[in-house]
Amino acid sequence: MKVDRFFVCLLIDFYGGLLTPNQREIMKLYYEDDLSLGEIAEEFGISRQAVYYTLKRGLNRLKRIEEKLGLVKRFIEHFTLFEEIKREIDAVLNGLPYESRVKLEAILGKIDGLIERGDLLV
Repeated sequence: MKVDRFFVCLLIDFYGGLLTPNQREIMKLYYEDDLSLGEIAEEFGISRQAVYYTLKRGLNRLKRIEEKLGLVKRFIEHFTLFEEIKREIDAVLNGLPYESRVKLEAILGKIDGLIERGDLLV
């Protein structure tokens, strides 16, 4: 199951509530906590094959939801754009007088706060 773990973790964060509790827990253990199929199987008292199929079904469900809603794609686009804006502002900061630099750094701090809280999703 070769898949970008970061992307799957975002899918779980955005849409995990739409999975069964069992699917959500198994997916979190595998993708976020990096447990092996065997470790998860032992914890749930099921076979490795059952864990594998649960992961596969859960991932397919999350991908279908993302195809319809596109929230993760939009979040990544916004995050990337804000990071690019921050880099451009940082490049300009060095040539500014101290007071202007302080004001601009405060604005950057506000942008960072929005990013960290996840308030960028529009």
